[in-house]
Amino acid sequence: MKRILFISTLLLLALCANAQILYKISGKELKEPSYLLGTYHLASYKFTQRIPGYQEAWSNSKQVCGELIMEEMFTPENIEKVQKAMSLPGDSTLQQVMTQELFEKYNAAVKSLLGTDLSNPFVAKQFEKMSPAMFLDQLLTVNVLSGKLFFSLDQRTIIDNAIQQQAKKEGKPIGCFETLEEQIEILYGGMNIQEEIDELEEILDDLEKAKKETLELYEAYISQDLNAIAAYYDSIEMTPEQDNKLVNERNANWLKVMPTVMQKQSTFFHVGAAHLINEKGLINQLRQMGYTVEAME
Repeated sequence: MKRILFISTLLLLALCANAQILYKISGKELKEPSYLLGTYHLASYKFTQRIPGYQEAWSNSKQVCGELIMEEMFTPENIEKVQKAMSLPGDSTLQQVMTQELFEKYNAAVKSLLGTDLSNPFVAKQFEKMSPAMFLDQLLTVNVLSGKLFFSLDQRTIIDNAIQQQAKKEGKPIGCFETLEEQIEILYGGMNIQEEIDELEEILDDLEKAKKETLELYEAYISQDLNAIAAYYDSIEMTPEQDNKLVNERNANWLKVMPTVMQKQSTFFHVGAAHLINEKGLINQLRQMGYTVEAME
């Protein structure tokens, strides 16, 4: 069973012999190189100071392209859309979708991570409709990573948004591959209650293991140990259909756009780095298309 939050917010992995997350794209018909950065979506923008070649790539780039226009994601209307997508369907409540035994186990885990549980009216009002697996996974992330140097929950400093805000300051055009509605459908569409319960039970079976994995993933990214992160991604139990929907089909769509964008002017692409790995990843497919793709140093 896949880890939902890992898939929906990390999608960050890259695999390369010299453990790098930033690449230069050149050759073929390009007059000037473009650049491709794999991101961890809850990393702080400060982390870019640790990425070899980042300043050179940024200075050379004349425009920016991400998965989304991040500024639009944080409007009240769009925040509501995401929250609705992450909620239980219809009038379902947590007590209705799980056994009493599982609910009590879930509530105990929430209290251990949050300091209070759903007996608190405020907590219940805020979260009783939210997907329990996603909520618990988010609590795990915040509980384990709060205070870490390059972890951020501030929309102003998370890496993808801050990159685009810096581009805006410098007058660099900002483009994107997907609309928010398209990404919501990709990440959250088609999920069912049984998948939710299976996901929840997997986390609750060993909460300490889940904490350990959360920390290891974060530290692997910050260390740019992409082999370790990629190995974790490969260990996630996804069906071919899930893998295609979340990663492969999106890569194929983006690769139809990237050549035209790069021909116009040097572009700084920033996407979740899961889109960089494996045969159907952006790096390999760009090379198959005749481009030279090499790690920045």
